[in-house]
Amino acid sequence: MQSDRNVPSRDNPKGQAKNGANLLLAGPPTLECIVKKPLAALALAAATVGTLAIPAGASTPITWTHQTLHCAGRKTATITYKWQSGAIVNSWVDNRCGHQYVNLVWCMDNSGGDGATTICGQDDVWPKTKANLGGMNPDVTAALVLGSECDSSEGPVDSCQA
Repeated sequence: MQSDRNVPSRDNPKGQAKNGANLLLAGPPTLECIVKKPLAALALAAATVGTLAIPAGASTPITWTHQTLHCAGRKTATITYKWQSGAIVNSWVDNRCGHQYVNLVWCMDNSGGDGATTICGQDDVWPKTKANLGGMNPDVTAALVLGSECDSSEGPVDSCQA
């Protein structure tokens, strides 16, 4: 037995489905409908492509830089910087050296450009250690040293003012 769902509307003289919906069209589609539907679809497609091309919140591109320091014994220490808008927004150190610390020093001018109030900070990453140091001033210098330059032994990262 065939249900009403499979019966074409031309074979249904009342033009109604089982739920009472009208299956008959009021008339042929107007020129306005024929033009508006493709234009609406085109606008929706353009908006979708635009949304995919520029993700929300992506105001500036992110770039990555890597710095490699060669330590004794053919091993290396690697510093990775994540940049956005000309600033280092995050940084990581992978110190594979057996006896050398990675020393990072950065300074920033807090006086408005006259150089009178310069604040410097530094981090010493212990040997055989991985660390996430976070953001820092882009004017950073990295070097290998034999001991911690900071007077603390907090480990695995010693932080202090330079």
